[in-house]
Amino acid sequence: QESVESYNRAIASKHDYTEALSKKGDAYYHLHDYKAAIEAYTAALNTDPKFFLAQKGIGESLFALKDYTNAIANLESSIKAMESIKKYANPKFLAEAYNTAGKSYYNQKAFDKAIQAFKNALKKNTEYPEAHFNKGVASYQLGKYEESISDLSKAIGYEKKNAIWYYHLARAYQARKDYKNAVLNYTECINN
Repeated sequence: QESVESYNRAIASKHDYTEALSKKGDAYYHLHDYKAAIEAYTAALNTDPKFFLAQKGIGESLFALKDYTNAIANLESSIKAMESIKKYANPKFLAEAYNTAGKSYYNQKAFDKAIQAFKNALKKNTEYPEAHFNKGVASYQLGKYEESISDLSKAIGYEKKNAIWYYHLARAYQARKDYKNAVLNYTECINN
């Protein structure tokens, strides 16, 4: 809440202070007040329609509110803006936007589109454990168990203490009828 007040003071000193408006949105987002975050991000976009981080913030907030269709639209708009000005776009931000778009597609059961979005995230950041995990889970949904196992194993390689990741890896092995590896990974799930 203190950071929100600090951004309010910055905005008051310069009404069109786009970055402060966007940072205020970030603060609200982290407070889980997604509607207030969207208002702040929208105000930032009203002062600078090309401020792609605010557009990304709107997309992520809409995802948190489970409005996947509008989340995708905002994230794709943000991605398009970031891709058009590559020299200013941080690959981490692009990877995050692609990953959240992929999760939105996944929640709409558009698994092929989700996988493509996760692949794009991994092109921007090859060492992105969550994108590997998400791609692995989406691949599982399509019966692509080898691909699922590969991505889930990569995710676990980065974060070995994530029980849910071991659980999904065990499920993929079990679906492939590799019961030995399924048992090993269910055991890791239980132990983590």
